[in-house]
Amino acid sequence: MNTRVSKGLTSLIGATISDQSNPFRYRLLYALFLTLCLTAIYIALVVKIDNTNLQTTNGLWKTPAVYDWEHRISTPLDTGGFLYLPTYGYLSRLIPDRLVSYGVHGEVVTYRKLAFLNSVFGGLASGVVFLLALRLTGAIPAALLVFFAHASSAFVLLNSLNSEDVIPAYTFFVISTGLLLEYWITRRLFFLFLAAPFFAFVTLFHWTLMIPGAAAIACVQVQDVLQHRRWPWSGLAFVLTFIAVVKACLLVISAQTSHVFSVWQAIYPSKASGASGWVGLRWEKIFLALVGIANYFCGGNNVGDYHGFLSAHPDTVSLSYMYFLTTSAACVWALLSRRAESKIKQMALFGVTLFSIGELEHLYSQPSDPQSQIQPMFVTVLGLAILLWALTTSKMASALRWVLVGLFAIFAANAAANLHFMLLMRGDDSRSVRAVKEFAQLFPAANTVVITQGFEGFDTWLYVEVYRGNPEQYHSRDIGLADAFTSSSGITGSEAAILTKKQIDKALADGYRVVADAIWIGEPDPFVGSMEEVTNSQQARAFYDILRPAYDTGRAWDTPFGHFVELSSHNLSQKPDLLQQ
Repeated sequence: MNTRVSKGLTSLIGATISDQSNPFRYRLLYALFLTLCLTAIYIALVVKIDNTNLQTTNGLWKTPAVYDWEHRISTPLDTGGFLYLPTYGYLSRLIPDRLVSYGVHGEVVTYRKLAFLNSVFGGLASGVVFLLALRLTGAIPAALLVFFAHASSAFVLLNSLNSEDVIPAYTFFVISTGLLLEYWITRRLFFLFLAAPFFAFVTLFHWTLMIPGAAAIACVQVQDVLQHRRWPWSGLAFVLTFIAVVKACLLVISAQTSHVFSVWQAIYPSKASGASGWVGLRWEKIFLALVGIANYFCGGNNVGDYHGFLSAHPDTVSLSYMYFLTTSAACVWALLSRRAESKIKQMALFGVTLFSIGELEHLYSQPSDPQSQIQPMFVTVLGLAILLWALTTSKMASALRWVLVGLFAIFAANAAANLHFMLLMRGDDSRSVRAVKEFAQLFPAANTVVITQGFEGFDTWLYVEVYRGNPEQYHSRDIGLADAFTSSSGITGSEAAILTKKQIDKALADGYRVVADAIWIGEPDPFVGSMEEVTNSQQARAFYDILRPAYDTGRAWDTPFGHFVELSSHNLSQKPDLLQQ
């Protein structure tokens, strides 16, 4: 029986490579099978880990808006991704609350539905990677290895298991890339006109992925036109189809929200205008970009303070850089090599351009964020496929199986390490729901204003569980120290301190008890380092030096979210408390 099964599998594998009658169908069947298996694994991990906020709470922050679309309460939109909120809201209706009501939870469980949906998109992205790698290498074992390396890379795994919002746009980007590769190889217009709508979805789900993707596509198109002396009509057809699909989607959204949106608003949203402190070039961001690259393959950390990180995690950093340098070098080699096939050179150019423009774009924003590195580091996927192609066509082809076995062992060890890191945070959703209820009892919103740095995960839990996603109520009881920088690009540390001090003084004057963590409970260096994504170290230090001495600290609490102290102005420090717990 085992022999017949083995022969059957061998026959199927052989048919997939050698059957020329309909090879595309066989490739799709393999990809579908891998997608379903990986999706099931991802969903099982979401439930087991019980932490849909692995390294980021951005998805949790958007939960109330998705919840509104899910329950037809209102129709909020994110101009940086017009389709994300309505699409995930509608898809969330397909998942009954009872399926995600495991562990401890509050009234809203939509954030878990977001993680389930991300698992589906994450599985689909890796399934398409298998197709792309199979098209480049022509060998199923090599394509499976690329599939596994992609699916287990830290940031891909992370974004497929948490509630972050980048993975659907990333999946559409991978699909569009695969279709374009098929067009460049076969010259069948069907693939070109199918790739353009998927790239439109990239823009409408997560605007930031459009710029590097468009640059990579344009470079390959220009190279194709110059090399083969073609008219650039195919590029024009792609652009026109892209614009038409974007416009059609915006018309559908306008019909539901009673607002009219232009194509330009999707291509260049208001959040890209530079008014936010998140954007801007600073020397510190070069180090943050290095940290982001070092966490893509192994580790998966979302590091805001780069000081000491590279030396504190030598194993994960070394492995990630070794993988990045090897695969990116394969792309550079393919660009310079005379024996590289046209499709290999095209994907090498695509990958190098994507990485270069992607890193430049995110140097302007948040270079260490997991969502910022997932697309530029796609160069490693293409580089690995190119490297395996080179091995299959070289004199070392006879040793390919041993190379694949060795690489699989490395990728398996990396997958185990990444899962280990994520399992260390197992149960954080359930713990956070319990903790935020205890925190709200300790510091009732009726008489307390909480000061935080603004990046803490529990701050988002307060927004969702305590204030039910009401931004007015939340901001009236929560002062984020980073807010002055993120809301005003180019503001100095002293100006930010003055604005923040006015907020604190008003809360005290209105009779609220003001409690704080962040700079009033720790040393200056960690706080300054943690602010370097929104300002430089000099301005962060000035902010710290002005604000911290401005208030006295009184009563202290050890809460589920750390140590908090009560603040009072110097001129009020001798007066008795008007508010008691």
